[in-house]
Amino acid sequence: MSNCETCGQVVPEPEVAVEEAVDLEPVAEASVEVARIEADRDIKVAKIAAHVADDELELRLAALEGELRGIKEAMVQPEPEVAPEPVIVAQDVAPEPEPEMPPREEREEPKAPRKPKGFFG
Repeated sequence: MSNCETCGQVVPEPEVAVEEAVDLEPVAEASVEVARIEADRDIKVAKIAAHVADDELELRLAALEGELRGIKEAMVQPEPEVAPEPVIVAQDVAPEPEPEMPPREEREEPKAPRKPKGFFG
């Protein structure tokens, strides 16, 4: 027992309640295990994303290489092929005669006597 400092009365000492300590280690171990699982999951997701990104980069790279190859081929102008000059072979062949047209028959139409057309005609 002890005396109160302000009033001087005797005050009984409080009883200390002793409770059994709860074992916190299983909770700590569980949270550590959850954090480890989440970290493993994050690593796997990052690897998958990196693999997908690598595939996309490979496809893009292949497309650009093909485009570059096409541009290079278009820029390289092949040497023009020299066509041999045509050889003219002269043959002793008589030219074909033009077809003859039948002679025109000239018809003479009889001229009708001229008639006066009017008073002054």
